[in-house]
Amino acid sequence: MDTLVPDILVEQKKEESRDKRVKESLGFIQIACKVLLNEQEKITTTSVGKYCTSHFGKPTVRTLHNDNSNIYKMIINAYAKLAPKLDSTKEHDNLDDIPLVYRIRINNLETQNKTLKNIVDKHFRESTDGRNHSLVDTLKKGANEFDGATLVDSTKLTLFQKDTIRKLLAALLDTEEFVEMNKDAASYYTYRDSGITFLNEREVKAIKKMLEGE
Repeated sequence: MDTLVPDILVEQKKEESRDKRVKESLGFIQIACKVLLNEQEKITTTSVGKYCTSHFGKPTVRTLHNDNSNIYKMIINAYAKLAPKLDSTKEHDNLDDIPLVYRIRINNLETQNKTLKNIVDKHFRESTDGRNHSLVDTLKKGANEFDGATLVDSTKLTLFQKDTIRKLLAALLDTEEFVEMNKDAASYYTYRDSGITFLNEREVKAIKKMLEGE
């Protein structure tokens, strides 16, 4: 059964939490949701809470309903999205004849495709202003935690950011307030009047390395 997206979300929330009880409850909720998926049962805070209480003793239905942080509800909703909708009043669907495991996989793929579509749409909308947007920012705006697409900030600079820093640095050093000094093939900058170091060798080297993208 393909439950990759919500499984990733569970692991992320475990890593973010420092509370052992929360980590344990997240594991129980994950097990309950997978069992309910296999049994084609409706996944709700109530059904998950009842299963957890019956098999593990916690978290209870009340705990899940009173989840102010929404961590537990977020996990439950992520798994619930994978469950084929069971509606006796609905007309026969072509997917009804497909085994449950494949129907769940189809729903999961549709969720991931929707995320990618949002990312692409966001990218092209923001590209119309002619600016060089950060790819990480674009991905963050197009994705969301419910799709298991939480991203880590990049330490790389975009070409636009590099160009901006170069201009600022050039304008700053062109004021004749600073003097470039050289020492053992390394350069640094001092205040012209006082001789006090403004940028030392390591700082100059770090800026150059950052702008070169090494």
